[in-house]
Amino acid sequence: MRVSDVMNTKVQTIPPTLTMQEAAVIFDRYHIDGAPVVDADNRLIGLITKSNLIKAQAKLQMDRQVQELMTAKVFTLHGNASLSELQHAEKIFRYSVFPVVDDENRPIGIINRTNLVKYLSEKSLLMAEEMQA
Repeated sequence: MRVSDVMNTKVQTIPPTLTMQEAAVIFDRYHIDGAPVVDADNRLIGLITKSNLIKAQAKLQMDRQVQELMTAKVFTLHGNASLSELQHAEKIFRYSVFPVVDDENRPIGIINRTNLVKYLSEKSLLMAEEMQA
């Protein structure tokens, strides 16, 4: 199975100049766990997650711009990558949201931990059935 088979193609991106408060409103409106932060050319420059929002709230920094508090080093995926290859990559288990980008680093999808857990669970069940057979 490929990344493109499990990714959500409805990607809500965030401009870097929004405040954390404005980003929180978008998270609530679209029921998302994370969003790619993109520049004027729609290229990925970072990631904002619920964890970033919680930290900003705890430090009373909700009026700060997203670009000041976003995660700048982002582990991205490509749509044609195999999920079975990715499960062996250590980084895939350290993060909760994975932007899927095209060759120009533009977000085309997003995968969250729930997507991955579902895939791995289904794969485990199939392997168990094969073993029983």
